[in-house]
This record gives sequence, structure tokens and C-alpha cells, in this order.
Amino acid sequence: MSHARNGSVRRMARVQSGDGGCLVSWGKVRLALCLIAGHALAAGALAIDPAQARPVAAGEAMPVEAIQVEGNARIEAQSVRAHLKLAPGQDYDRALADASLKALYATGLFADVRIEQRGSVLVVSVTENPLVDRVAFEGNSAVDKKTLEGEAQLKSRVPFTRNKAQADRNRLLEIYRRQGYYAAKVEPKIIQREQNRVDVVFEISEGRIIKIAAINFTGNSAFPADKLRSVVSTSESGKLDFLKTSVVYDPDRMNLDRELLRAHYLENGYADMRVVSATAELDAAKDGFIVTFAIDEGQKYWFGAIGVQSSLPAIDTRALTGLVQAKAGETYNVQLIDKSVEALTLHLAKYDQPFARVKP
Repeated sequence: MSHARNGSVRRMARVQSGDGGCLVSWGKVRLALCLIAGHALAAGALAIDPAQARPVAAGEAMPVEAIQVEGNARIEAQSVRAHLKLAPGQDYDRALADASLKALYATGLFADVRIEQRGSVLVVSVTENPLVDRVAFEGNSAVDKKTLEGEAQLKSRVPFTRNKAQADRNRLLEIYRRQGYYAAKVEPKIIQREQNRVDVVFEISEGRIIKIAAINFTGNSAFPADKLRSVVSTSESGKLDFLKTSVVYDPDRMNLDRELLRAHYLENGYADMRVVSATAELDAAKDGFIVTFAIDEGQKYWFGAIGVQSSLPAIDTRALTGLVQAKAGETYNVQLIDKSVEALTLHLAKYDQPFARVKP
């Protein structure tokens, strides 16, 4: 407060804005208004440029009034906003901003994403992944192009990421390994094109087929190795390899062989038999894989007393006994048990017991 010469009192107030300030003076009947940056303060019009607005301090929560997307070219801004966990009218929340970042990266459309709050505006800056223009394969002869294309995730007009290229490389290698080409090499090469596009070329060195040199068994005494080799589906390499695909190491076929060996022993009295392990090692000296099955045979069993019990009062168990395939004194055989269960179930179904269960 200041005193004028006439003894009248003049009160001065300063109005501050982001662009500076002005003095508003009140006299006896007079009010002076000033303009700030060309806008009428009395009208309350004040334009804010998000780029010039101050960043929000750590720990400060401000409401989000607008969302601005920067850096997008192919992708619509609305598509970017659709993946955000923050919306206009909400207070800025760092956890929701982090969740929005993860959601945008998960689309596979962006190489880089940044989210920051500038004043009341949430600014989302994105760098788009390039689009694949063309996918090509070079050096393949053992595997045709159509098979390779069917396994590759990267295709024309799909966003390119290095993770997808690496995943495709691994898939193509797996195709070659299943056909015996364990020395095959696959390298994705990227060729930059205009308008943020790329060509992807998979350079392939197939090498040669590596076959199974030998199949060995350990722990077997009831059956010789030659007999067990006739049981499994995998075959040793020989003169007639061109007629067989089983001379190539295949993990799925090895799993089948474990089941075939167990079934063989269960049909010949060895109810406790286990295939402890099935391994394949590349032997440089023999120029092929050495497959080894480790077996725990257990003891041999025979059938003892065999009978039929029933909780169904209308069923004559004596008639059912004749349907049992296994006989006392015979070598234990799981197939005879399975066939007996089937025969009893069918017989009961004929006599109005379609839901009867037979448990050996």
C-alpha cells in the first residue's frame, strides 16, 4: 500500500502469468486492464503449448486433460491411445504409465515408446517398427521354399522385429534338424528400403545329413540287443537308407521308441519294466549319432489265480469267467488283460448293463 500526495490511497496488485506480469491499478472510479502476450486477461483466454509446458515434478499428481501422440506415421494416433491405461480426466499415475508402455510394446508395432506428462498433456512418443516388404530364402535345396515360408512368422506387410527374425531362424533350423541336417546354419539378413520398410533374406547353409550310426541298449538281459532293435522305430544307417526316414535322429521318434520298448516288456511278463533314459550323442569318429536306451527290466511275472467278482446281483460271474483271456500259469501279458476287459464290457452291455465298469 502506498500513499499519494493528495492523501488518497491507491492500491496496487500484480497479476502473474507464465509469460510475465502486469500491474492493475484501482483509483477512485478507475480500473486499468493490461494485456498479456496479446490475449485479454479479462476474457480468461490462455493458450498452452505442450512442448513448452513444464514437466511434472516427481511425486506430483496432475490430471491428464489431453493425450498427444508423436512420431507415428503409419499407425493412427487413436490406435496408440487405445492401448493406453491412462485417459483424459484421470490423475497421472506412474504405474498406469508403465502398464501403458508394456501394452504398446506388446503390440510389436513399435521399436521405442516414451511416455511423459507435460503440464496437463500426456505426450506419447513412438518409433514404429519397419514393415517387411519381402521375405526370401537363399541356399535351400533339401527343404522347399513353401515349407520354409509356412514356418516363418515374418511375412510381407508384417512389422519387423529382431525377436521375430531370431524365432524364425530357430524354427527353420528345427525343420532341418528333423530331416537330419544337424550342421545346417541359418542367418537372417536385413536390407533397408525406403519408407521404413525392410527385406528379410534367410541365408541357409544346409550341410549334409547326419544319420544314426548305432543303437545300443544297457540293462537288458531278457532280450538281446538285436531283438530290441527290431522293436524300436528308429533304425541304424545302412545300405537301404534311401528307403527309410527312421535313420535320422528325431526326438519325437525316440519318445515313441520308449513306449514301444515298454509295451514289448509288458507283453512278455515284465510288469515293472522302465526305460530309465534315451539319449543321442553325436560321435565324430563314427560320423553319426549313437542312440542309447537304458533299461530297468525288473522281475518276470506269471498269472496266478484268476477270478471274476461282481457287485451286480443279476450277473452270473461263472458265465463271465470264460470270457477272461488270461489263464493261470501263463506269462503275464498286459494285452490279455486289456482284451479281457473289452470282452467283459461288451458282454455286460448286451445284458442291459451299458455303463458297467470292469476293473482288473
